[in-house]
Amino acid sequence: MDMNYKINNNILNVNNSNITFEYNIADVKIFENILIVRLEIPFENAKENKGFDNIYGININGDIIWRIEKPIVAFNLDESSQGYDYYFKSIYTEMNIGNENNFYVYTFSMCYIINPQTGKIIGEKQVQ
Repeated sequence: MDMNYKINNNILNVNNSNITFEYNIADVKIFENILIVRLEIPFENAKENKGFDNIYGININGDIIWRIEKPIVAFNLDESSQGYDYYFKSIYTEMNIGNENNFYVYTFSMCYIINPQTGKIIGEKQVQ
């Protein structure tokens, strides 16, 4: 089955099924029959709140099948050891498909490799 989708601000229509998100959709990539959706978090909301997991995996039926794993969970980190702006820097600002079919997501300071089937973080590297 083909993945047909349309974006209207914070609504994603996948094969005639609507998903409404809290924030506008910034980007959508198709990877292995999964739509990977990144939400745009307004700066004023980002600086006032404690973190956002603003990337979702959507299947061809229009169901949310995962929400991206938190880095503190993936790497068994203590939130307080990550610094004052840890949550602000955890907002995903970009995503793309890289070499060897890896899927990359970026924060202000880090790049994470995710498993597009599960939303789990499987690797990381410092953004330069």
